[in-house]
This record gives sequence, C-alpha cells and structure tokens, in this order.
Amino acid sequence: MQGNDKQKRDEFQMLFVNWLIYLLNERHGVSGWGTSDASRWSVTLADGSTIQVGFNSSSQPDVQETAKYEGALAPIVADAYRRTNVQDYGAGAWWMAACRTDMWMSGVGILHSMRLRNEHVSRQFQGDWRLGGETLVSFRQTNLSASSPIPKFDVDITFRVPGPGPGPFSQESRGEGPTLACGNIVCDGCATPQMSRVCPCKQRRLG
Repeated sequence: MQGNDKQKRDEFQMLFVNWLIYLLNERHGVSGWGTSDASRWSVTLADGSTIQVGFNSSSQPDVQETAKYEGALAPIVADAYRRTNVQDYGAGAWWMAACRTDMWMSGVGILHSMRLRNEHVSRQFQGDWRLGGETLVSFRQTNLSASSPIPKFDVDITFRVPGPGPGPFSQESRGEGPTLACGNIVCDGCATPQMSRVCPCKQRRLG
C-alpha cells in the first residue's frame, strides 16, 4: 500500500509541475526545467528567471517566485493545482518509436537456425496491429530469402502520451508507459524474450 501511495504522490507532483510549466510557457515563456530530487523542481523562464517548486508532506505545492513575478504567479499556481487535483491530463501528444531488429545480433539465430528455417515462413508478421484505442503497431518483415532463414523486422509503434505538453509527467509516461510495454510485446513476438536486449527504439513526436 505504501508503494502505491508513493506512486500516486509522485504522479500528482509530476503532473502539477507539468501543468505549471505549460501555463507558465503560455504567459511568460519557458526555456527549460529540471529537478534535484523527486520533490524539488526548477523552471527557467524565457527571461532567465528561475521558479523553484517544492512540495510539503501533504503534496501541497510550495512555489518560490522571484521578485520580478511577485504576486503574478499565484493564479497560475492555483490553476495548475486545480487541473492536477481533478486529474486533467491535458490533450496529450502522439509519438512514434521505431524499432529495427536483427536476430543474428542476439546469438539466438545461430542456436535456433534449423528450427527457424522450418517455421519462419509461417511466422511472418506483417501489417498493422491495433492495441487498444491509443496504440498502433506496424510490422514489416524483411530478409525473407530461402538462403537466409533468419528474418529481420522493422516495427513502428505509434502511441498517445498523456500530459499537457513537455514536462516531467509527459516524459515519464513516454519513457515507461506504452513504449516499454509495446516494445516487450513486439520483441517477444518477433523472436524470443532475449530480443528485448537488442531491440533499440528511436522516439519522435508526431505533429
């Protein structure tokens, strides 16, 4: 239970910071953000001013503004907190992770070459596979000649990342959510569980 509470607290704090970054960028411009630990954040505005963000034991935000913005950030902080409190995840964004696999690289190809020679014609993965309403996996299998029984796979994973624009919540969702889950499904489906070690993915935002 304590682990679940910590996860919820961390998600709440990251979503609040994400909304704060989004709203600050709308009004003043944001040039960057970072964190020193799980509950301390800094947001750098376009003019170089730095806003410090922390949280107390009850996850109430403590936003330290500079003299230049004294009093001006209170409504922005209140808006960010309100949106976070009702679990508003924003419009989100669509991303694509492109995976290029080669079974020879894993050593599995040599070990199972005879088995794969017999099976690989019937194990061709081609086309689009929809996983739920927010993920599309597209398979393209190459290297199908009879002289080379070890296939290669090009896999594009298109998925929606929740979050109001760039920020820690969106980054966490993109890094540990659909990409890893789909990557494991794709790599396991392409060959063997060991493929996940040699299935590098490159991500890019769409639109």
